[in-house]
Amino acid sequence: MAGQTILLIALNFILSLGLSFFLYQNKLKDKNKWWLAILRFLSFFIIGLILIELSTEKKSISTEKPQLLVAVDNSESIAYLGDTTQVKSALSFLKDHQELNQKFDLNLIKFGKDVNLLDTLNFDEQQTNLSKVVDFYQSDYSENTAFVLISDGHQTVGSGYTYQLQKTNPDQNYALVVGDTTQHPDLSIEMLNVNQFAFLNNKFPVEVFVNYQGDQAVSKKLTLSKGNQKIKSEQINLKPNSALSHTFYVNANVLGNQDYHVHIEALSDELNTENNKRAFGIDVIDNRHQILILSDMMHPDLGALKTAIESNQQNEVHLKRTSEVSGLEKYSLVIFYQPQESFSPTFKAVLKRDLNFMVILGTATDYKFVNALNLGFSKPVSGVNEDYFASQNPDFSLYQYQDLNFESFPPLESEFGRLQVSDRAETLLMTKINNVKTDAPLFFILQDGQHKRSVLGAENLWKWKAKSYRNTSDFENFNVFINQHVQFLASNTPKQRLKLSSESFYKQGIDNEIKAQYYDANFKFDPNADLELKFKNKNTKTTFSSQMLVKNQQYTANISQLAPGEYEASLTKGDFHKEVSFQVLAYNPEKISKTANRDAIMQSFSKNQIYLLDDVEVLASQLLASEIYHNVQISQTKPVRLIEIKYLLIILVLLLSIEWFSRKYLGLI
Repeated sequence: MAGQTILLIALNFILSLGLSFFLYQNKLKDKNKWWLAILRFLSFFIIGLILIELSTEKKSISTEKPQLLVAVDNSESIAYLGDTTQVKSALSFLKDHQELNQKFDLNLIKFGKDVNLLDTLNFDEQQTNLSKVVDFYQSDYSENTAFVLISDGHQTVGSGYTYQLQKTNPDQNYALVVGDTTQHPDLSIEMLNVNQFAFLNNKFPVEVFVNYQGDQAVSKKLTLSKGNQKIKSEQINLKPNSALSHTFYVNANVLGNQDYHVHIEALSDELNTENNKRAFGIDVIDNRHQILILSDMMHPDLGALKTAIESNQQNEVHLKRTSEVSGLEKYSLVIFYQPQESFSPTFKAVLKRDLNFMVILGTATDYKFVNALNLGFSKPVSGVNEDYFASQNPDFSLYQYQDLNFESFPPLESEFGRLQVSDRAETLLMTKINNVKTDAPLFFILQDGQHKRSVLGAENLWKWKAKSYRNTSDFENFNVFINQHVQFLASNTPKQRLKLSSESFYKQGIDNEIKAQYYDANFKFDPNADLELKFKNKNTKTTFSSQMLVKNQQYTANISQLAPGEYEASLTKGDFHKEVSFQVLAYNPEKISKTANRDAIMQSFSKNQIYLLDDVEVLASQLLASEIYHNVQISQTKPVRLIEIKYLLIILVLLLSIEWFSRKYLGLI
């Protein structure tokens, strides 16, 4: 007990004694009433003890064992390799090993697409994400942890787990390899490079990448088929352990969705023939948007726009000066880049024909000319340039667009001054100046019936394209963002309250979604609608339905569980009805190989810490013999009360009650 506590108790004793004497000094002359003062003294003394909170420190020591994390692959590829019994046997051996459980705190998880605690193993996961397992290991476990991966090393989704695992201590990572690590001769179609759309009566390319593992040169037939009909074939020659690509050019002579597949002839001793074929689909269309970009100046924005728009095969871009424009009949959309007085004839023709158009402003724009056109917006002429950062408008609902994380993008440039727009403008991006968000529009849309026009209030769009490339190592997200806007402007379809969209083809087992939007009478997105999507398999005529869920300002239905085949989907909400058709192509990435991914495992684990399933006892012995795992003693010091307050309160109430009744009995109150 600390000296300070003893001093407080002594002071409490003296103070309690003094207060009792002061209150009962007239009663102390009668020795028969001294006990009343003693009762009051005890009451004061107990109150003081409660206020002092008598306590001491209690030290406890606990021992924490090292962790043993065992992660088991629960994907279809394990069953395809035919090793499920061995996997379960090896797992049971580790789980029931008495010495391992004495040394380690054993934790078991299973994984496919996601990571879960191990309950049962059924090896039916259609995707494998090993990077999530490594993330789980790195985030939830300490350095005093042994990690055992039971897998064939094949990953179908996720980032590269080899690099992630290299960030951990390699001496703590072990692999129990499922499947044969011997490299058997194998021919496979690794990838197809083909666009989703083709145009009627045109030829479209199909680039096929063939991989060969084997010691002898081979010559095999590569065949392209449509349904049961052979379209084209080519004899290809492959050197030992090599790869090549071959391109078929196919006539698109039938409109609509067309189903194709590519097949490479199997080797005589090939174990796995599942990876010798690939299916794909083409949507043959008969229309193409003709888009005019009009500019009388050279600027890198023009090239960025042209390549982005033409990344969609449905678009054809014409870049012209005002002096080169002869007619506008064929154009679905006109883009005016930094308009000046020379644009006047074209503007008049566009407005007369009610063509949809887009205006991009900048430092070279003639704002007096633009303001005089009365296009629904205006901007004061300042002659001073300003940088404008972009900020998303969360209330924008005209169409769904690619989120590029605009607030991290470099600024665009234009003349200083706020854009004044009409009340009917829908703002997609707002301006942010000096890191201060404003409600001033930067990128907005004006819509009057079917006539649509948009305005981007600043130049240097090419910087956004470069930033998007730095973020994702490709231009795809930027191209998608531009094409979503171009598609909206180029289409003259009236605004609809119910929309339903799907791809023409989906691969079986991949995270596929059908999307819908529903708007209220004011064309604001309604997140509370009850939308049920109905499906019909065109082949089997079976029907079923799925409730659509709200996700990122749209409704979605996951169709990753659908079997291969042709489907119709319909959606009804009140008087509105929409239908789409799509096809699910046979695809199972879990059956790409009959052997373990030896290369990935060798890159991820130290050579002396890789074991076959038959060597699980050797693995257990190494874990037990390792000296890097140790018990950790944890010391905790907690304050402990010497006397519980509840007992002191009971005694206090009892003493005060006795004193009160005694004083009442003696007639002192």
